[in-house]
Amino acid sequence: MTTWIGLQVLNPHSTLRVANVGANAGKGMTDNLAFGALAMFTAGAAPDYCFTNRRTLEQLRRSRTKVMSAMGVPTLPET
Repeated sequence: MTTWIGLQVLNPHSTLRVANVGANAGKGMTDNLAFGALAMFTAGAAPDYCFTNRRTLEQLRRSRTKVMSAMGVPTLPET
């Protein structure tokens, strides 16, 4: 099955693409790349949707550090 997504853009500053994300070591998707992209939107504007493929989503998942609480329950790192 092949799918194509149509996108109509009224404002050219309302879309963003993270480029050069590859399968090589050190070239995968990370939270830093995602938040860097989000920071490029104007104040008060945020995307409604983020699209990715399975490989990039897996790279993002693997880039995250697992943190366990004393009770053995996964928790989010403190910011």
